[in-house]
Amino acid sequence: MLLKFHKVVLYGILVGMKLARLEKNQGFNWGGDWKKSIDRPHFEMSFGNSTKSLSQKPLENGYKKLR
Repeated sequence: MLLKFHKVVLYGILVGMKLARLEKNQGFNWGGDWKKSIDRPHFEMSFGNSTKSLSQKPLENGYKKLR
């Protein structure tokens, strides 16, 4: 039973790493590459904006306009 659990976990990790590689090729930032607080399940698209530039953008209908 424990061996089956380990195979499922390993499979999940391998699938996750493949997904990360595919998403990064599409321009997404992956939390697994972060230096301080690594967050492997996290993907984000910044559309070329930095955190600083986003904080300076005005709200439109309660949301930051990214493009």
